Amino acid sequence: MRAAGEALWYNGTAMKKGIYAFSGDPITFGHVHVIEKAVPLYERLYVAVGVNPDKSYLFTLEEREEMARRVLGHLPTVEVCSFRGLLVDFAYEHCIDEIVRGLRDSTDMEYEVRTKAINDSQRLGISTIFIPCDDDKAHIASGAVKALQREQGLIHEYVPLYVKQKLEERISGQFIVGLTGGISTGKTLFARLLAEEAARRGIECHHLDLDQNVHYILGPSAEPRYQLCRRKLIERFGSEIALPDGAINRRRLGQIVFGDP
Repeated sequence: MRAAGEALWYNGTAMKKGIYAFSGDPITFGHVHVIEKAVPLYERLYVAVGVNPDKSYLFTLEEREEMARRVLGHLPTVEVCSFRGLLVDFAYEHCIDEIVRGLRDSTDMEYEVRTKAINDSQRLGISTIFIPCDDDKAHIASGAVKALQREQGLIHEYVPLYVKQKLEERISGQFIVGLTGGISTGKTLFARLLAEEAARRGIECHHLDLDQNVHYILGPSAEPRYQLCRRKLIERFGSEIALPDGAINRRRLGQIVFGDP
């Protein structure tokens, strides 16, 4: 692997290098969005995971670097590294031309402009460029992702799958396995055997059977949300699928749905 300070040359001319620094605790689709925008601007873009002794991190430095490498592996001109101290010093020592900063909103702009002025005051000749996030990425932040996971919220639109798995493991103590397949392929048997093996190993295991969940929702369950769901089904498919106790006649509903090409 090429060291961060090693110069790149093409036809005898040094190539332009940039650096994007972040804590990466964890890396999100917002970070990836800015990095992908910056990639075409440089022959080499360093993604530097920072170490701030005044901050407490959910993941270790090694874990944050590993997540970044996995997530950014599709970008061949990106190199993940880490740094301590002033970013502008690190950029100067490694002959990096520009610092890349992402902007989500006006609050980010105020902070980044001040940071740029501080970097410029070091008189090291390192310039800074700002890359605005698209509107659909502006709400994504590492802190928000961690807060959502603590409450079992949906985070699949915030972070890549590998990072999602690491957050579930670290925050919620979970490892989620999705089991799917056609009719009579052994899904139920496999799920039972998996639960039995987990029990033998002393691992808490929860089998969430979607068929059972749907049967409960379509049955005479009292929750207002499920009552509304059944009313909408009756509106869509007709009163013939309604049972006297408020449940849905699943057999009749199936005949209607699967009998319509």
